[in-house]
Amino acid sequence: MLVLLFCLTQVGYGQAPMKRIYATSQKTGGALLHFANSPNDAVDGKPYTYSTIGITLIGDVWQRLQFPTNLPAGTTVRIKIGTTGDILGLLGNILIQAYQNDTSIGNPISIGNLITLLAGEDQAEIVFIPTLSFNSIRIYSSGIKLGGGLKIYEAYYLAPSSPTPTDCDTPTDILYGSTGNIAGGLNAIESPYNAIDGNPITYTTMRANVSAVGNRTHLTALYNTTSHANDSVRIILQRPGALLDATILSNNFRIRSLLDNTDNGYLLLNPSLLSLRLLTPGSDIQVLTYPIASPFNRLEISLGGGLVNALSTLHVHEIQRIMAKPKVTALNIENNSLIVCEGETTTLLIENPESTHEYRWYTDLTESLPIHTGTQYILPQAIGTFTYYVSKSYKGCTEESDRTQLLITVISKPGSPHVTITNTNN
Repeated sequence: MLVLLFCLTQVGYGQAPMKRIYATSQKTGGALLHFANSPNDAVDGKPYTYSTIGITLIGDVWQRLQFPTNLPAGTTVRIKIGTTGDILGLLGNILIQAYQNDTSIGNPISIGNLITLLAGEDQAEIVFIPTLSFNSIRIYSSGIKLGGGLKIYEAYYLAPSSPTPTDCDTPTDILYGSTGNIAGGLNAIESPYNAIDGNPITYTTMRANVSAVGNRTHLTALYNTTSHANDSVRIILQRPGALLDATILSNNFRIRSLLDNTDNGYLLLNPSLLSLRLLTPGSDIQVLTYPIASPFNRLEISLGGGLVNALSTLHVHEIQRIMAKPKVTALNIENNSLIVCEGETTTLLIENPESTHEYRWYTDLTESLPIHTGTQYILPQAIGTFTYYVSKSYKGCTEESDRTQLLITVISKPGSPHVTITNTNN
């Protein structure tokens, strides 16, 4: 099992806690001989169910997804779709258009101009921003050949979740896809949602076709919010039967971050720059650290894509985004350890606190209730050695960072000296 840790160093970005608002009703129509399988599955609020639109003979077909309220111009709508390789060349004939009830708004846009899909079974999330007020989105296809079809999972927009706290660093959905066929008829992706279920025991299996040049298999985790300064990404992986090393990772494994459809690029996993170590001696768990400098709300991991393909199978246990632990400062503190004298007033301070975060102080690593909340903590006067912990949480979010441990030693104040004077002469 492998734990990958990527540290984000850029500051000054982030987004308020958000929640998804899904389309709640739908209509279908088009040519006389068309089909729309399970149309209501595109508006059930479940990102893993879908409708399928297609045609049996020459003609057009459409499905319109309607939101529960009118939306202003400039509202970003995201539509999750799925395709198979037999319609890849026809993406230019699949259009998206905003509607106000039954009236079209603005001009339609071709899906082929918005996304790039793999030449196999694949999923994508389209980002669409109408320029006029609207309340629905229509997906329109023309000329899909017999047996082809477009999967429509859901359409949604994001709205502030306040005052209800929400999961900000937990993926809300996952995209997956592959090119080519896997030997033996195996699926390229098995149990994709296990990679974001919060359970480190379950896993998603990824397979790449090592015999096909350019074959690629990917998992892409989606977040409702943009990463914050100094956030980290942690991926728990396992290579069946053997440990991973820096060379295998750099030659066979790719990671890239995206902000919606803006590609931040692949990480340059140079073996000479990788920090790869065992998490605990003798285990098969490894920790890889590598910097990421751009804000993101999507994280993609992939096998293949023209790489050496010596790594044909991976188990992906979790894809996670975590906050950095807070740093603490105080007079004479060193390596989170501090010695003070009885009677001295000592204040522990959060280093570079952020107004968007809440800081929680504890006396136990696993205690759920903090002893104090704030950017500073005044130490009590008791004598002895004490361990304190502090974490941070983004306001409005349910997640909490790992806790920073502090070792505080309070020593007794020396008493007044006793002096005896003898044999004195006037």
